[in-house]
Amino acid sequence: MAVRSLKHMKVRSWIPPLNDAVYKITVERSDGTIDDITTKIKSLVIKDGSTESIGGFEAEVFNVNNEFSDKWTGNEIFRFYCDYDTTATTLRFRGRIEKPSHADNMIKIKGRSEAVRLKDIRVTGTYSNMTTSDILKSIILQYASDFTTNNVKTESTVVSVNWSEKPFFDCVEELCAYSGYVFYIDCNLDCHYFSEGEERNVSEAIVEGTNLFNVSDFAPDITQVRNVIKVYGAIIDGIQVLYTASDSESIAKYGRKEDLRNNENLTTYEQAKDYGDYYLNKLKDPPIVGSVTSKLLATLQPGQSINISSPTHNIAPNSYLILEYEHHIEASSGRIYTKVTINKEPQKIEHVLKKIIRKQEDSSATISNPYQMEHSYDFLFNEDSGTHSSTEISDGYLKLQSGETNGTWISETRTTTSNVSEVYLKLYGDKLDKITVYVSADNGINYTSVNRETRTDLDYPGQNLIIRVRIIDPDARLDSLSLQYK
Repeated sequence: MAVRSLKHMKVRSWIPPLNDAVYKITVERSDGTIDDITTKIKSLVIKDGSTESIGGFEAEVFNVNNEFSDKWTGNEIFRFYCDYDTTATTLRFRGRIEKPSHADNMIKIKGRSEAVRLKDIRVTGTYSNMTTSDILKSIILQYASDFTTNNVKTESTVVSVNWSEKPFFDCVEELCAYSGYVFYIDCNLDCHYFSEGEERNVSEAIVEGTNLFNVSDFAPDITQVRNVIKVYGAIIDGIQVLYTASDSESIAKYGRKEDLRNNENLTTYEQAKDYGDYYLNKLKDPPIVGSVTSKLLATLQPGQSINISSPTHNIAPNSYLILEYEHHIEASSGRIYTKVTINKEPQKIEHVLKKIIRKQEDSSATISNPYQMEHSYDFLFNEDSGTHSSTEISDGYLKLQSGETNGTWISETRTTTSNVSEVYLKLYGDKLDKITVYVSADNGINYTSVNRETRTDLDYPGQNLIIRVRIIDPDARLDSLSLQYK
């Protein structure tokens, strides 16, 4: 058999814990009685992860003479202790029994971690110009006062959000997307919020020839690829922000895989661009995901990274982020192990959304894009812009200057990444029949007349987009203009 070349692999020596992990498992009844079921476990699986995951457990317990049949009826507290010592005293996982069932001198229990208590909570409130960590602390204090925030680390991204009955974990996921942080609730009901990859568990390591049992096949998971991100933002004065991010190389390699995202926090094209580019960078390449199985890892917690090395399986010595983990105890076979799921080639977050401004009043989530355009060039005329000839922007309107009977306004040039060949125009204002709009994609050399709410093919496609507006009535005025294009 050929020997795999290791010449590119750095030599590092990590030493896993010298002792095997020991564990203890208890169930606390509603009356406070503690049942130590460590020696009565036939099988147990505990799963946990961060941000989007709610931990869970499933166990088979010997129930001779119906010892627990009338004592466990649901909502009992399940605790798992684990240490590298002679006895297990450190609590690592806590959950609630949700479904006990009985059969053949056995009782089966299923449940989820205490985080499930927040699953059905819905958040309503406006949080303006606050850091994501301060918003997180605020909603925990208001909606989950039984939980603490001792391990919510300060994060500097400032956002404004206005949530109406939004599920708690959806709010958390949104904050994590803005910041690049991860979130989980530990067994002591304390919330953790920290930068992805920041928390390294230096007590654990999985090393070939020492405590590694098995490595699954690592393969690109192309089902997770999204290489076209279409973003719809807020609707303001009838105008909806539209941006599409795409990656031609990813499309050529994996096919066109679209992802539609609505986010009313986005009120400008620049914000929508930041948002779309962030998710494109994150999703355009398939993660190389697989699992590694080792001896029971006593101290592992969600969102942490640990050292792993397996030259035979071409896993270079490095610190790997644990996407999720499973503890398995199989009493009949004596197998006690931990399986961790990792991304073999972790992707760094190259861009974090730094400023998302939320429109404070409620706005409709309606999507208005009948011709599947990919971008929008929007004007609310709340500030002066462009070049005027007998026109002005005043009081939120584009209109003729006093005493004028006709005039022209020309926008600044927007440089696009690909040729613009199709457009769709939306206008809001007064006496729109006295306003004519022309569009140029070749930097003002050639213009095409564009009608409202009509798809128009440009005569001269190009990458330098300019809008020209002609007004021929003193009472005509534009409140807002949106040119959707692709």
